[in-house]
Amino acid sequence: MNIAVCVKDSPASMEDVAVTEGGQLDDKYLSYNINEWDSSALEAAVQLKEEHDGKIHVINISPRKNEKLLRKCLARGADEAILIQAEAFEKNDPQTSARILADVLKEMDLDIILTGLQSDDIGHSIVGGTLAQLLDLPFAPFVCDIKYDEDTNKATVKQLLEAGVEREIRIDTPTVLAVETRIAEPQPPTMMAIRKTEGQEIHKRTLQDLDLTEEVVGEKGAETKIKKYKKSPPPEAAEILEGSPKEVSQKIVHILSKKGLR
Repeated sequence: MNIAVCVKDSPASMEDVAVTEGGQLDDKYLSYNINEWDSSALEAAVQLKEEHDGKIHVINISPRKNEKLLRKCLARGADEAILIQAEAFEKNDPQTSARILADVLKEMDLDIILTGLQSDDIGHSIVGGTLAQLLDLPFAPFVCDIKYDEDTNKATVKQLLEAGVEREIRIDTPTVLAVETRIAEPQPPTMMAIRKTEGQEIHKRTLQDLDLTEEVVGEKGAETKIKKYKKSPPPEAAEILEGSPKEVSQKIVHILSKKGLR
């Protein structure tokens, strides 16, 4: 079976990110790593590959040169890495990312396309469903388990619903599945495995290689745009009210009254 895993590079930590006076992120000191949900999707693909003697293609869209990230994916069990890189992708929104992925994936003979349910940094949960729509393929989100039947070319997947409830469905392949992190625990690659990927080719694509123009990708093609970022103010210190229930109630009323909330 052939599996494609769409992997995004997300900031390794957003704790120390700075916001400029103009409301933009100052990310010059940020380091990037594979998105947590996508990392679980890759591990699920590795397990399917081991069970069905498959082949895994990892695909990354980025304005940056992400050979290091993709080599880690190869070291974890992927067979082919595709980097779609162009400065024009700097302000992609989920729709433009799905558009780029669809343009590449439509030419590939695949059984299952895996995406993470969401991204660490934006968390829109849109790419998987939009990608399925563009490719005219069946789609299932919230996937926490996948079983593939080679005889029927169908997949049986479990979806994690609210309150821990799971639902099992049968879905035709090829299909797009957006997976939960609980589907598989990512296994870090060994140094030996990473070193073995040093001579492995990273297949590179640019905007010129796609059946797309600058007008439909990046900021120009984005349907949702972030105007500016704003850091949340630090939380106020808690005030502990002491006394009898009546005294505490009176203090609460006085505080609310001062804030104009009475």
